[in-house]
Amino acid sequence: MEHYEVKICKSDECIDDAKKIISSVFIYELTNNEKNTDSLEMYFIAYADDDQAGAATIKITGEIAELTAIAVLPLFQQQGVGRDLLKAVFQSLPKKVVKMELSSPSDSRAFFYSLGFTEEDAPFLVRERAYQKMVIQLESK
Repeated sequence: MEHYEVKICKSDECIDDAKKIISSVFIYELTNNEKNTDSLEMYFIAYADDDQAGAATIKITGEIAELTAIAVLPLFQQQGVGRDLLKAVFQSLPKKVVKMELSSPSDSRAFFYSLGFTEEDAPFLVRERAYQKMVIQLESK
């Protein structure tokens, strides 16, 4: 399995590119778009050579990180891009973060289970699609 280079976005252009990747894969995002001055947003892009392959974004509030989106472009799906993106996300989290949360559609749950996430709370519907809140407790760094 190939490994992909993942970069943390530090420029507005990179952040815009990450948002474009995410919006090209998702029709609807489960994120709360209100700005919280107590939270930190981070964007990541995975590259296959010079081609953008996927993107992820997280929001960190206190000790909790929320994976607000992860998207892999169709040409690169099932090749380890999502796993490499999440590995980079985990490695980039501040030491104070002890838990990561996300809302997963039912067709993505197996991927998150394979990374150690567990279900929390009851499933819920958004636009007639089932989602499950999932969490992972993180080890102290």
